[in-house]
Amino acid sequence: MRIKYGLVLILLSSRLFGQIDLRFDYKLSDFRDIIKSDISLTIPNGNKVQLYLDTIKKYHDFKKNFFTQPGQYKLNCKYLINSKNIDSISYSFEFNGNENEIEMSVDLRQDINSKWIKNKWTEMSRKNQCYISIVKYFKSPESIKLKLANIESSEYYKGPFFTLTNSSKDTIYGEHLPGYFWGRLSFINDSIQSRELIGQIDMNFVDMPPLYPDSSRIAMVGSFGLFNKLPPNKYEYKLFFSTTGNTHGYRKYLDNVITEWWAKTESFYKIIYDFEIR
Repeated sequence: MRIKYGLVLILLSSRLFGQIDLRFDYKLSDFRDIIKSDISLTIPNGNKVQLYLDTIKKYHDFKKNFFTQPGQYKLNCKYLINSKNIDSISYSFEFNGNENEIEMSVDLRQDINSKWIKNKWTEMSRKNQCYISIVKYFKSPESIKLKLANIESSEYYKGPFFTLTNSSKDTIYGEHLPGYFWGRLSFINDSIQSRELIGQIDMNFVDMPPLYPDSSRIAMVGSFGLFNKLPPNKYEYKLFFSTTGNTHGYRKYLDNVITEWWAKTESFYKIIYDFEIR
């Protein structure tokens, strides 16, 4: 009986920890040489999973139900020129199994320092840089809700507008600035979803406090909205927020002679609101 109960727990755990998807993006820019990047992930049991091994400049992959083990992971990044290892790094992050999606991105580039000399820009130096991003997404609590707001567009701010209500016990912060909630909009036609429209993001808005418990705030698409009037259609509005106030800023993780390594690990809640304009 105990053996059967144990097997049930193991099967249940594997199902619970098998629902977390991975979105992976790689980008290479500004290098003169052909760069081969080797990117892998070390999972908690010590095994390695290859995410990318190629010379192409842009790569995207989506792996359904990828994460099956909670614990510490290591993102291993190495790049080569003519089979010679130029530089490498391992960046660790924790995964607890409550996430519903994780995004990873690696952006390898060169910072080019130029000066205006004799009526033209002259390159003075180059520095290799790599930006590593880990973003963990969690399902929004039921106590935080969105609904379409009946507000007309103005000269500066266009719709659609939404009312974001925080009935939780937590203070919540916007994805870009603490007191502003700027989301993404998609069209849905015959169950096919368009690309996400986010509009313009302006980080120079004046300071506004975050959204405290038992209060509401207007949410928009980007900083200024998109449309004076939405055409009849089905839509999805997606909004990210945090309870910690984390931002999108990178920090310098390691500065080698060859490469400046920048990294960030972020956590956001994701709320999705479907609606229809008739």
